[in-house]
Amino acid sequence: MKSHLQSKCIKLLIIFLIANFQLNAANVNWIAGVNGNWNDGTKWSGGSAPGVNDTAVINVAGTYTVTLNVSASIAKLDLGGASGSQMLSSTSQTLSIANASKINTNGILYLNSSNTLNGVGTLTNSGKLILNYNNIITCPINNNDTVFVDHYSNSVNGAFTTTASSVLYFRCTNNSGQVTFSNSWTNNGKILLAGPYYYSQLIISTGVLVNAVGAEIKSLSNAYLYNQINAAVNNQGTINIDGSLRIYTSPAASTNTGTVNFTTPNNTLTYYSGIVNWNGGALNFNTNGTLAF
Repeated sequence: MKSHLQSKCIKLLIIFLIANFQLNAANVNWIAGVNGNWNDGTKWSGGSAPGVNDTAVINVAGTYTVTLNVSASIAKLDLGGASGSQMLSSTSQTLSIANASKINTNGILYLNSSNTLNGVGTLTNSGKLILNYNNIITCPINNNDTVFVDHYSNSVNGAFTTTASSVLYFRCTNNSGQVTFSNSWTNNGKILLAGPYYYSQLIISTGVLVNAVGAEIKSLSNAYLYNQINAAVNNQGTINIDGSLRIYTSPAASTNTGTVNFTTPNNTLTYYSGIVNWNGGALNFNTNGTLAF
């Protein structure tokens, strides 16, 4: 009898806690299309910045920037509206998101420098995610649009998934562009190693980069004369060599069942430090193109 009573009390407590959480959870909206700081309560619908149980909604029409000037913990993020451009910008802060969140078509999440983005729920990017310098992302990322890499020392420690519309774009606007992924992932869209002045470097700590059927890796020329992938590459799609590319393939083997095109003259694809299995893939040279092992 006592055990049965205790069980009923526990169930009632759980129901109470869930109800209390739902009662206190709320959408807290940025209320006007103007610039402002995250911790300015007058800019939010609830009179204060979103809290741990709240969904931060930044989707009011207009072109403006919300500056994350303090570290914050929220339940969800809903960034990007129907028109204009809505940017959430952060420098040297931690943003912790408890549940699945999204960057919508016109949303921009700009991690300038020394930020940490935490969470267990997947952040789905259908807008723009910009990584400048020394940022850490631990939450899973599902990329439907564009992730820009503008500088170096960026890390993605959670799962990274892509769709056919996804782009990982190394713009390298300030220096060499570098991002390190903790684990294997599959490119279903495009990887553009494209910085005009500095080289691009894509690193996978453990595992393989799979370039799927229909996907593209494109290496463009730059002042450093090459771009670099520090991972074994399983190419089932297309690699276009517009600028020389180095692939450091150890310890796993790189494989090619897809196509490699040397689309401009005098460029080199070089595999270093490991095994390369060329399993019937196509190889199309331009003038003075070089494949080296």
